[in-house]
Amino acid sequence: MSKRNLLLIIGAVIVIAAIIIGIRLTQEPSQQRGRVYKIGAILPLTGNIAWLGTNTKNGLSLAVEHINAQGGVKGSKIQILYGDSKGDPKEAVALANKFVSVDKVNCLMVLGTAMVNAVLPIADAQNVLMFGFTIHPGITKKSKNLFRIYVSDDQEWKLLADYINRSGMKTIGILHINAEYGLDSKKALEDHLNPDVRVVYAESYKIGESDFRPILTKVRGKKVDGIVLMGYGTEYIPLLRQMKEMGIQATILGNVDFVYDFVRKEETAEGAIFTAPAFSFGEYTSQGRKFIETFQAKFGREPAWDEAYSYDNILILAEALKRAQSFSTEDVRTALLSIKDFEGVSGKISIQNDGDSLTTIHLATLRNGSIVRMQE
Repeated sequence: MSKRNLLLIIGAVIVIAAIIIGIRLTQEPSQQRGRVYKIGAILPLTGNIAWLGTNTKNGLSLAVEHINAQGGVKGSKIQILYGDSKGDPKEAVALANKFVSVDKVNCLMVLGTAMVNAVLPIADAQNVLMFGFTIHPGITKKSKNLFRIYVSDDQEWKLLADYINRSGMKTIGILHINAEYGLDSKKALEDHLNPDVRVVYAESYKIGESDFRPILTKVRGKKVDGIVLMGYGTEYIPLLRQMKEMGIQATILGNVDFVYDFVRKEETAEGAIFTAPAFSFGEYTSQGRKFIETFQAKFGREPAWDEAYSYDNILILAEALKRAQSFSTEDVRTALLSIKDFEGVSGKISIQNDGDSLTTIHLATLRNGSIVRMQE
């Protein structure tokens, strides 16, 4: 074969390849148009933490309605399917298998540390994106497919530990739920405490516990400057009341769970110091103000912080779908990682390289049932 003929063949191959690539790029948006992007949401809609599942569902549903009312994403609607995990990892696994194998969802959204950990191997095996509604420290480091657009204990416990370190407290006690989340939260706080701050005791309790007297009897004689509560918030009311009954006095410390109305309005929670999202202080973005109006019109009340964050999960997913070359897991993952300083309803959000997000949180205290921002 002459050199001239060889060059002609190579040139023809390059031209054909360019045409094929061009056709593929122009066809992809039209191929996506009319498709449905499916989400499988696994939430505790019954059981001890059903209120968390209901809040999350409220935010997700409202956001999907909003996106679809605007025509969806690239002409494709978002559909969300709900399953009740009952707060049980086994139920969560069964739902995940159904959503992935039968319903052919594009991604999963899962609430609760134990449920996220149980479902993650399925998401990885099937190469499905997953959004975790959990404040568990370091959770997204477990998989490249896992994203968290939520308050993170990595931020929370460092902020609280910084306060303890400079407050002059020298001794603290920790009361935490007897679950992976509680144990890892305890470690995260301890890792940020100065060496001269001593953890005098750390006692665990089960989710949904209402009688803390055996634990409190055990620690009553151990005087500490502060007591850190780590749980889901529902246990705090009987715990704080029983502490008062037994004469246990110390500064109460905690995280975002003190933001919920049923905790902050509890008389015995007065003066507690905790971490809270910017959304809790009325630091609203323009998106946030519109969200509050829409939420109030639909539900007849103001939204809680987790309802704002669940709404933002859908907004950020929709933004990633707009940026992505296709709806494939790889393309959407790449698009998600490119999102920085996104104006959500809960505030500015940036996705980090490990799939976690940086959100805005502050130190707060309770005064007459109101959340008041503290100097940091």
